[in-house]
This record gives sequence, C-alpha cells and structure tokens, in this order.
Amino acid sequence: MLEDHANAPERPRGPEASHEQPEALAAEGRFLEAVELGSALNAQSRDIELERALVSWRRQAFFENQARQCAVPSNPWPSAYANPFPELVGAIPEAPAAALSTELLGGAIVNHGCLLVRGLVDQSTVQNLVQGIEHAVGEARAQLSGDKNYPADGWYWPTHLSSDPHSERSLPPTRRLAGSRKAMIQSNSVMLADSPRNFAQVAALLDRTGVKQIVGEYLGEAPAISVKKSALRKVPPRETPGDWHQDGAFLGADKVRTVNLWVALSDCGERASGLDIVPRRFGHLAETGTEGAYFYWSVGHAVAMKEAGACGYVAPTFAAGDALFFDQWLLHRTTGRPGLTESRYALENWFFAPSTFPMDWMPVVI
Repeated sequence: MLEDHANAPERPRGPEASHEQPEALAAEGRFLEAVELGSALNAQSRDIELERALVSWRRQAFFENQARQCAVPSNPWPSAYANPFPELVGAIPEAPAAALSTELLGGAIVNHGCLLVRGLVDQSTVQNLVQGIEHAVGEARAQLSGDKNYPADGWYWPTHLSSDPHSERSLPPTRRLAGSRKAMIQSNSVMLADSPRNFAQVAALLDRTGVKQIVGEYLGEAPAISVKKSALRKVPPRETPGDWHQDGAFLGADKVRTVNLWVALSDCGERASGLDIVPRRFGHLAETGTEGAYFYWSVGHAVAMKEAGACGYVAPTFAAGDALFFDQWLLHRTTGRPGLTESRYALENWFFAPSTFPMDWMPVVI
C-alpha cells in the first residue's frame, strides 16, 4: 500500500544500506530494470539516495526504451470508443473509481473532452501528498531565498537530468529547467521530479490505482510523463480566475497523444479554487492572444464563451482524492472569485505516448 511506503523507515547509511544491484544495472545501461528493482527496494525500505537516483534512471530509461522499440504511432488514433454517456450534454461525465477502465476513459475523452473520477485516491494517500507538498515547497522556497536556517529533510532536491544526447537542440539541464523551476517555486509549486520522495509515492500511486496501465492502453503505448508538466501545486485563494487555455496551444495539439491526470488533494470549488471547464469535445484550438488574454497561448474570455456556446462552462466541486482526466483540447481555467478562503492542493501529471513526446517538455518513464 502507498501509505505504508510513504511512512516506511529510511534505510540507514553505511555499507548495509547499499543498493549495488540497481546501480549495477544502471551502469550497464539497463535503466528500465534499474527502475523496476530500485522502486521495489525503496518500497520495502525508503532510501533518499535511491529515490534521487531513480529520477535520473527514469530519464535514461525513456531513451533506452525508445531505442529498443523504435516506436511509430499507429494510425488512426484515437481508437473508436462508444459514448458511455450518450445523453449527457453541457455537463462533465463522472464515474466512481471502481468503474475506471480504458473504455470509459477513452469514451469520455473522445466524446466529452474529459472524465471526472470520484475517489480515485484514498484519504491516507491524499494526506501523505499534502504533507509532501508542504515539505517540498517549504524547502524549495528556502533554497531560492538562500535561507540557510530552514530544516532540509530531503523533500526538495533540484533534479540534474541529463539532456537528450540525440537532440541537436538539447540544452544543459540547468538552462532547460531553471526558468520553469523558479516560476513554479514562486507560485508555491514544485516540479514532481524535483521532489524524489514525492515522485516515489506518485509512481506507486499510478501503479496501484491502475492509471498507468489504463492510460497506456488508451495511448497505445506505455506512457511517459513530462518533467516540466508534472507538478505538485499549492494554489492560494484568488479573487480573479486564471486565463482560459488549451494545453495543446503549446504542447503541439494534433501532433501529440496525451492525457492529463489532475488530482484534487483538498476539497476545492467552494472555499478553494477549483477549475472552470467548457464541458465538450474540441477538435481544434480556439483563437489565442486576443483581448483579455494574458499569455500568447491563452484564450480571451469572449472567445472562450463563443466557443462554449449555449452550454457555457461549469465549475465542478471536487472532494480531496477526486481526479479529472483530459487531453490537450480541453478549454479550462483556474477558478477565482471573491470569498475563497483556503488554498487548493493538487497533483498534475501529463502522460504522453513516447512516439509523439514533445521533447522540449523532458520525458521520464513512470
């Protein structure tokens, strides 16, 4: 169980705590095996150094896997899925966690744009991750400000991932990640890969809930996630909403196969910011950068409401542990209005089919 892993004792330092087997596999370039074995050992008894190594091995395992498979995306995609909610119009399809399947996920996304899964994550795991976010954000902000007195317990460790040796556009990892890292910390968030201890918990969660397998079946390939688009977030209450956007505006739209898993780790939508969503399937990108749009890739409110049509948008209430699956076409924004009083905690994971991975977003296997 994930909660057992999260509370597992740290392995003692010294020769008895060595993890030579996964390190030996990594040294031989067998990173997929190193990840599998290292994750199993860490689940039995947590090891901070092993958790840090696992992040790097997951990065290298992506390229190892890519070289083995030489994956070419099947065509056409996505597959034809029956509509599991044929009568639903102007609302978000939802289902309990026990009902989650590839057919349900695929049918909801291709016909309605998203799927709300109630109770995907148990409350013990939710609390572990909320505490992990607090620890990671606290340590990250202390490091950013140069506070030497803040107690560092290993929850935040800026990852030093090697860049893609096969890409001419590859940049040193510090240059590729520094801007994103600083902006996220300033907004009380951290990249998942920058918190190896939380990453280990999330990887176990994705296995235990079946999400990794189901998303992989939908994508047609074992999924990878993005370093720069997978995050642990703490969002303070806000009086104004965020910008409307479709992630395809910067991810590549029809050039990628992707699914986002957004998990509410606190109740949100009433006292904390949730999400505003246009609940329908899009097959195109709305006009970006018009009046009212703050970013070049975001959508002005007038354009968003024109796209929404008579159904408008919805602002669902999420309970801690609820999850929303959607792809790059969904038009959405962060909720904001006067009267919100609590911070919202959330986990965000963008999954991609490796054969269409947008490399600038830095892949790691999961």
